[in-house]
Amino acid sequence: MTSFYQRMALCSLLILCMLFSAVPNLLPAQLAQQLPGWYTENTLSLGLDLQGGSHLLLQVDKAAMNLPDQHEITDDLMESTLEVVRRRLDETGLVEPSITRQGREYILVQMPGVADPAEVRELLGTTAKNDLPLGCRRK
Repeated sequence: MTSFYQRMALCSLLILCMLFSAVPNLLPAQLAQQLPGWYTENTLSLGLDLQGGSHLLLQVDKAAMNLPDQHEITDDLMESTLEVVRRRLDETGLVEPSITRQGREYILVQMPGVADPAEVRELLGTTAKNDLPLGCRRK
């Protein structure tokens, strides 16, 4: 019987420790600032599903680039475009935006904590353009 109670006490202690470490993630920012720094410095970064945020799906506009339909976008061009998008979003100071490639000509941008993506969309839409005819090939 003592073995059962020892295991139950150990599991209870482990659960209490986990709850203690999770509390800074659940507290509002104003209350978390009042806690000691050693306790709040290792909080988890909540993702788009838990924290809320914005989801943008960007597509290469072949018509705006004067790119004929029989051309497809190369992998090198998409990788350089991903880096440009990543660099521009890092300049805005967003917290951990997720930037991934979706298919042949789409880029998925997920930004936890950003309620209004209009200014980010404007930043990405008004900056310099890539020269697509150099980075494409005929199908």
